[in-house]
Amino acid sequence: MARGRSPKYPNLPLRKAIEAASAVFSADRSNPVDREVVAKHMGYSGLTGTSDKAMSSVMQYGLLERVAKGEVRVSALAQDIIIPENEEQRREALRKAASHPPLFKMIAQRFPDGQPSDDALRTYLLRAEFLDRAIGPAVAAYRDTQAFLQQENAMDSGGNTSRPEADLHPSEARAAPDRDLSIGAYVQWEPNGVAQFNPPRRVRAISDDKAWVFVEDSETGVPMSELSIATPAAAERSQPPTMPLPAEDATPKAGSRRAVFPLSEGDVSIVFPEGLSRDGLEELDAYLQIFLKREWKRHNDTEAQ
Repeated sequence: MARGRSPKYPNLPLRKAIEAASAVFSADRSNPVDREVVAKHMGYSGLTGTSDKAMSSVMQYGLLERVAKGEVRVSALAQDIIIPENEEQRREALRKAASHPPLFKMIAQRFPDGQPSDDALRTYLLRAEFLDRAIGPAVAAYRDTQAFLQQENAMDSGGNTSRPEADLHPSEARAAPDRDLSIGAYVQWEPNGVAQFNPPRRVRAISDDKAWVFVEDSETGVPMSELSIATPAAAERSQPPTMPLPAEDATPKAGSRRAVFPLSEGDVSIVFPEGLSRDGLEELDAYLQIFLKREWKRHNDTEAQ
């Protein structure tokens, strides 16, 4: 009899699964949520064959977990990727997620001495009773996931975790304090490997400790570690950069407010839009939690030295 379906495999690569889990987490945190609601958070109209496959893929990476009949929630593993305490925690979580799908475990066991060639991988999948139409998507998800791990320096310790600088596309070259990143440079923000700027934006200010970068059309600092240097079009390069971040005592622009918190080391201020919505407040709360976790980690590491 002809085979009717292939063994289970993720239809999405890891980077897309993280994007989907992040959308769910942004909307409902780690609360139990009905599957239809999750599908809508992921960008689908509701439960369909396509959304069900996408949700299954996210679950295969261990980023969503079942909690009751018809309900799932964002897993602790996903949170270690979305809001990690430090970069090493995130890299370890990426490795765990990438090895979680049963198919990827099978491939790792079958080819323990590194990634197989496309011909070897396709032959293996055929012998594993994959249908011809499923081999292409399965191989694509596996290849993209491995490339994503390499890009994020999250390969296993025995593998090659980085490529020579000359081999990197400009959009992949990670910016760092010792790189030639200055006011006027074009950058791309890629949290969790997902590009946020379209087109890339210019740097208008850099914090003294080189941990935060401020770009045009935004009052919010972006972590230096999540930026990559971008190559803009010639027409964009000809435009002059905007002015650097205004001084702390500058009056917020119309429609914004400034909150000042006096600390023993000096004032901390936040500029935010008037009339924040519930969603906006929840997003701000999430970002502040990330900031505080990082600062506590930096403080504890300093005390331990």
